[in-house]
Amino acid sequence: MNIEMFEGYMTAQTPISHGSDDKLGNDISLRRLKYHVNGKYKEIPVISANSLRGILRRRIMTDFMERMNYKCNSKKIFRFLMAGGILEEVSKKDSGILNLSMREEIRKLMPPIDLLGGTLGNQNFDGKLDVMPIQVICKELEEFLPSNTEIAPDKSIHEFIDWDFATTKDPLGGSDGEGDKSAQMIYNWEVFVPGTPFTLGFVLRDADEIVKGCFIRLLNLWHEYPVIGGKAATGHGRVKINIDYSKEDEKDYLNYIDENKEKIVSKLDLLCKEYTP
Repeated sequence: MNIEMFEGYMTAQTPISHGSDDKLGNDISLRRLKYHVNGKYKEIPVISANSLRGILRRRIMTDFMERMNYKCNSKKIFRFLMAGGILEEVSKKDSGILNLSMREEIRKLMPPIDLLGGTLGNQNFDGKLDVMPIQVICKELEEFLPSNTEIAPDKSIHEFIDWDFATTKDPLGGSDGEGDKSAQMIYNWEVFVPGTPFTLGFVLRDADEIVKGCFIRLLNLWHEYPVIGGKAATGHGRVKINIDYSKEDEKDYLNYIDENKEKIVSKLDLLCKEYTP
């Protein structure tokens, strides 16, 4: 297996919101992961690698379709491209049958699928990109950080955490009979503060030059709008990305898309007809 690693770090430029499923009233805490540190278990705030993978997938797939001026009219194919699709039940006669020729054709014509994988019907496409855990570079996680981390983990995780808040108003007023007085609610969410450093890493497995070029294009698109987490519309989640790679390596991928546009569009049209709605 041919393995190529891309490692670096990113730094928060504005507060980063990455909420968990746990809520206490109007308070939303950061997502946490349990670590075994110095003989004790500690829950440390993290950013999900799956969250970043989802952001990057939507970015590269949007760019992929825009370059061909293609509008997908099938919800299943749109979900397959943008979110990876879902595994579906098929008839008994088709159960367990894998259409290898279809999978190979899709992989060849659609490098973003080859890179990120997905599921269509009962066909599963393994991706060739691994997104590594995104961890705060802090004292508590020192033993879990990559050995070549450029930033010294000399601060506690607690120095990188704070709370933000916002208020909402009901312009029609509440139902308490007080006439035109607006009802106001305050809500709070935990954030990583600006300046928080995070590990950043990607692994490419058995990627040819076109798929690698697709990955580089993905990184370039992220650099154009470097955001992670939630509440981007209110300025949250801006990051500075520090990772060593050649931006020019996207050329093989872009040339391939331009040269094979008609074939790709034709295949997408066939898939949209087969998987309607």
